[in-house]
Amino acid sequence: MNEKRECKVLLVEDNPDHALIAKMTLKKLDRISKVDHVVDGQKALNYLFDLDSSAKVLPNLTILDLNLPEVNGFEVLKEIRNHENISQLPVVVLTTSEHESDVSKAINLGVIEYLIKPLDHEKLSEILDSIDRVKNLKNKSLEELNCKRIISICCHCQKIRNQKGLWELFDKKYSDDIKVEFSHSVCPECLEKHYKNHLN
Repeated sequence: MNEKRECKVLLVEDNPDHALIAKMTLKKLDRISKVDHVVDGQKALNYLFDLDSSAKVLPNLTILDLNLPEVNGFEVLKEIRNHENISQLPVVVLTTSEHESDVSKAINLGVIEYLIKPLDHEKLSEILDSIDRVKNLKNKSLEELNCKRIISICCHCQKIRNQKGLWELFDKKYSDDIKVEFSHSVCPECLEKHYKNHLN
């Protein structure tokens, strides 16, 4: 049985009404121990970089709006992915935009989910379960794995992309001598299943 960890969340939302709704939804989940809220993209980056530089605990999940003042959501995502110590931070986009180009761009920048407002607590619970599964898999495997490379793992089905670019169930053939890092991604099958309405 997967362990359900307490979760610290960063909410990046400039609209006070949307932020209030999201916070009310987050409070429905007992496992969420803390919610930090910032109102623009630059404040989000300052928050994350300050925590990283001071060796404090980063959020387990960042919920990110796209249409933000100062620095927009896509720029925040790019900065996160380009920053060595926080590049694997799980990020969920929560937005009103259903544009295909926005969905594709966000997925290419490594978001684990693209959600349309308002935030649904059952869907959020599923996302947290998925993050826990990936974390558990990583913790159980790190001592055995021997590849100094990043392996993409689907945040929905937990399939892993192998060296040939094919998606397959996790296999202990990856177990060698040194550590590997897992990167949240979405396999083509889950992309079709979960994002079909956005991509058509």
